[in-house]
Amino acid sequence: MLAVLLPILPSIAVLHANPDPLTNNEWRIYDVNGDGKFDVSDINEFVGRGGIGFINDLDSDGNKDLTDAFALYVKLSVLDRNCDESVDDSDFTPIKPVQLPEPDAAAVWPLVSRIVAKALTTLPPDIENQVFRSLPDSRTMTVTEKEYIYQETGISALLQLNLEGAQWAYGRAFQTNNRSASALGSLAFTIAVDNRHQEALTLLAYARELFRESGATSTTTGWIFARHGQNHEALTYYQEAVAFAPKIAQYHFNLGIAYLRVGSNKEACKEFGIANELDPGDFKAFLFKYVVPEVIPPPSKTPIDLVSLKKEYELQISNLRESGATDDELPTPWNECSACEQAQKIPEILERKYNDKIQQIAMSYADELAEKMNSAALGYAPLWKKSREDYLRWDAGIKWFTTTGRSLKLDAEIALGNVTSSLARTMGREIISYGEFYMECALKQAKADADQGYKEFLSRTRDTPLTAESYAETKADIYQSAYEEAIKQCYLSPMQAGALYLETKNEPEALPISNIKVYDFYYWIFAWPGACVNIQGYCEEDFEPNTPSTMFDNTFTLDLILVSLEYNTSTGEWEFRVGQGIILGATWSPKSGFGVQFGVGAHTTFFGINNFEAGAYLEGNSEGLTAHLEGSASTVLGPGLEKDIVNHVVQLELVCTAMEPCPLPRE
Repeated sequence: MLAVLLPILPSIAVLHANPDPLTNNEWRIYDVNGDGKFDVSDINEFVGRGGIGFINDLDSDGNKDLTDAFALYVKLSVLDRNCDESVDDSDFTPIKPVQLPEPDAAAVWPLVSRIVAKALTTLPPDIENQVFRSLPDSRTMTVTEKEYIYQETGISALLQLNLEGAQWAYGRAFQTNNRSASALGSLAFTIAVDNRHQEALTLLAYARELFRESGATSTTTGWIFARHGQNHEALTYYQEAVAFAPKIAQYHFNLGIAYLRVGSNKEACKEFGIANELDPGDFKAFLFKYVVPEVIPPPSKTPIDLVSLKKEYELQISNLRESGATDDELPTPWNECSACEQAQKIPEILERKYNDKIQQIAMSYADELAEKMNSAALGYAPLWKKSREDYLRWDAGIKWFTTTGRSLKLDAEIALGNVTSSLARTMGREIISYGEFYMECALKQAKADADQGYKEFLSRTRDTPLTAESYAETKADIYQSAYEEAIKQCYLSPMQAGALYLETKNEPEALPISNIKVYDFYYWIFAWPGACVNIQGYCEEDFEPNTPSTMFDNTFTLDLILVSLEYNTSTGEWEFRVGQGIILGATWSPKSGFGVQFGVGAHTTFFGINNFEAGAYLEGNSEGLTAHLEGSASTVLGPGLEKDIVNHVVQLELVCTAMEPCPLPRE
């Protein structure tokens, strides 16, 4: 877990600066909002303008446009030496160089003890008891088990940004097992974040002796050197991290930044590309791969292919016509569009093209998941020989589908989200690549609109005597207004559309309904009564499904629409409820006695044989106050009489009694 966490936390830490005095004041020209620092807010302002009037050709492609605005992310990463996500004069304050000391076990133990003691002054005095309160007696745990508990506590503290708690936990982990390189390396990281670099290096030197091939330890060491402007030393340790853990995307991204600091663009591009392949959801890895040139000046760009784009547009029109669209509903043919309309069409064409591709990929993920679920279902499907055997198979299947099955679905949604967001960013990059064409269209449209506007002006003033100077000023105003409007509509609009897609973040994507019919695992519950009647010997044993109490129970209901009375044969609990929409109720059970209910719910009937209910309500009884979310399906046994076949209840215990105050809800 720490190997995953550490690559994430130093993501800010990779943003360092080359202390070259020639770059000391460069950041000032990017401080467009004048707040005394260069940060993401300045980049957003440049991107919002579509890159119009940008300052420098940062990607060295011969143009000052939106890609240069995005290249500011790279510039920010390179200049931000002190890792505070902004650049100002403090990033160029001279810092005394550091060096990694020789491993010294005798110095490490007292240092760890001091760190633990200092951190403990900010924590509850019973923190040790709190950590082990819900666990078995710590006196029976092994050293390895106790160390693991401390390290888990350290990770939890880091996720809550509790630096002192993490320092205490990792320190205790090392005190428990003084051969643990991971505990010592993690402690060193928390100390480095606290700007206690020399102490951190003392710990790191010994951690490296305990276990040499730790990517996390090498990354933390490189980070400290980079924060002191020692970029070549930092590069060495970042190279180590990649060698020790080549599958961690963040380590490759760190190394790419280090290469940029020493002027090795080609190697930096390679590392950004690897980081993007390992983690397609990393926006920065994708962006840096896109805007950082391998060589300066970069090779000439491939001319845009308008012929293929027009063919794609014609194909989309043809597909719309075949799907039943009328001539009025079809897009305007390319050759009939104005210059500005052609520029605005490009994002629309690419959106339809990529959306078709995304839909195909999404369906393939849904079909693949359906095949996996069906394959697993075959192993739990009823054999229709003995009801008890089929029940055991069904019960095991329910557990598989509610655990492994859900995990498979979540994994598929995360994977689909990664792919679709990566395609969205690729589409954004392609939209932006037509920037020169958008500008050409804007200039053509500006001239056409200005010429037309000037003709209309001359027509209106034909009988009005004006001086030559007035005509010249009016003509200049008309052309300037036409130019500004054309730039806004024909260039800025499509470029901003591309920017939005380029900034797409990764999120799980819901799967569409699969083309493959998914096995209905609840079928056995519905078919069981019929099987007992129709299959000889199927229910010879005295057996009734004793379904898990968390999902199914034996509840009989007398339902009179607005009034219902329920009895659960498993728990002996009675429930009396009144209302539809707003529900009031009373309960009694052998365990908790009388209670009251208040909440909201809905009740409906399908085909006269199945009733479905959903509700949320609070229940108070002698045990305290609980919140319930309930969904149930029941079959009608006779007039007003039902038997539950599915009754799923999630109970959020509030436990508010006179003896104990209300904690946060828990399931």
